[in-house]
Amino acid sequence: MCTNPLRYYVPDLHCETCEKRITERLEVVPDVTGVAVDLVNKEVVVLGEDVVDAAARKAIMLAGYTPKEWEASVTS
Repeated sequence: MCTNPLRYYVPDLHCETCEKRITERLEVVPDVTGVAVDLVNKEVVVLGEDVVDAAARKAIMLAGYTPKEWEASVTS
């Protein structure tokens, strides 16, 4: 069951290799049950129960990318 998906805008996300790197890093974060990547909108959605935001952000950064707040990115 997925209670609160975490959504990130990742401006440097642009290809399937980026998607693979981010997905592989996020899949090992505790409580992550799924990852969805939208290359067109540069969006990453992390699914799971009680996933820690800081852990998900760190995984994206360790993959070499910059996660930003989704709300801030779509309103600016």
